Amino acid sequence: MKTITAIGLNKTGTRTMQEVFKKLGYSCLYSTRGFSRIAYTRIQEKRDILSVIPYNFLSDVWCPPSAQNVDRFLTTQEFREQVCLQLAKENTRFIINKRGKESWLESRRYHGGDAINLHFEEEVQLKEYDDHYAFLDKFAVGKDCLWLDICGGDDISKLFAWLEVKPILKEFPVVGKNERVKICT
Repeated sequence: MKTITAIGLNKTGTRTMQEVFKKLGYSCLYSTRGFSRIAYTRIQEKRDILSVIPYNFLSDVWCPPSAQNVDRFLTTQEFREQVCLQLAKENTRFIINKRGKESWLESRRYHGGDAINLHFEEEVQLKEYDDHYAFLDKFAVGKDCLWLDICGGDDISKLFAWLEVKPILKEFPVVGKNERVKICT
């Protein structure tokens, strides 16, 4: 079974994708600093990542480890790009979760509760969105990628067709729904 990695930004349905893949019997890794430390070190050493990761679905694995744990040699965006490029060499399939920019921004505003709201910088967030998807537009060319916009109305059947598996759900499950902002506003 090939490894599949969801490479959209957070707040684009990454936890929803994890739930679907769990139901399909995949071993899932979601948003962990442990993965980030391993990936960061392996990229520095120019070594593969997947040989030391016992999972076949990865999601939300974008944050570089904190400066206390490793010497930072990449920006967050460079880290994301290096993980994508390395995983592509390792024959990984990719799901690119995307969400409309305004809906994503509103959901990000409340990500983590009120705390982020105190320091929320809209321009910084929008640059992160634009940089990430500009990279993915180029990265996806010629690769085994599926673009999904769950909040924009993409149907789960699109995912099952890409996976070439029998549908086991009629719709995407809703997980991680913020109490203040609906999952797809």
